[in-house]
Amino acid sequence: MEINFIAENTIELNKELSILDKLALSAFPIVEKHAKYVIMSGYVAILFGRSRVSEDIDAFIERISYEKFCQISGELQKAGFWFVNSSDDKELFSMLEDDIAIRIAEHGKAIPNIEIKFPSEDLDFYTLDNPFAVFVNGKTLLVSKIEQQIAYKFHLGTEKDMEDAVYLYEIFKEQLNIDMLREYGNKLNVLTAMKKEGVLHG
Repeated sequence: MEINFIAENTIELNKELSILDKLALSAFPIVEKHAKYVIMSGYVAILFGRSRVSEDIDAFIERISYEKFCQISGELQKAGFWFVNSSDDKELFSMLEDDIAIRIAEHGKAIPNIEIKFPSEDLDFYTLDNPFAVFVNGKTLLVSKIEQQIAYKFHLGTEKDMEDAVYLYEIFKEQLNIDMLREYGNKLNVLTAMKKEGVLHG
């Protein structure tokens, strides 16, 4: 795997694609035609080479109209995807409006899948509005800022999540905005945990 830092919010990544990578690179360009999106959580670490098992990709999409959702649904189905939760667009859209995630997978399969939901909290909206671009073998994915991702993983607090956070820190420590990392850590009340693991100092 080769990582090149093109600009502050842009990374070029060349790698052997995993099943999750192929799923993301096939589905998200369709979503992006109709709605803003951002990928976050465990898949971000996996994208950058962390070796662990995961069955899904978590993402926010902007709050859109039912008509736009139907366009996304129709194009995904034409491309060989389906929604695991339901085949009824109205039911799926109602779930999104009720802050329930819906799942996209290759037709006839349940896993791996992409879990999408609408943002509901201030941090969710900020995440959606401030992604950075990763050019994966020439194709684009939009992911959450690494500083935010590290702090959020500490906030989740499981062993797996903290390992994800430390992994991302080790890869990006020379490029991280430490003030931003500290700010996110403060917002999520994880400064002590981050210092204990050597992600923040002082």
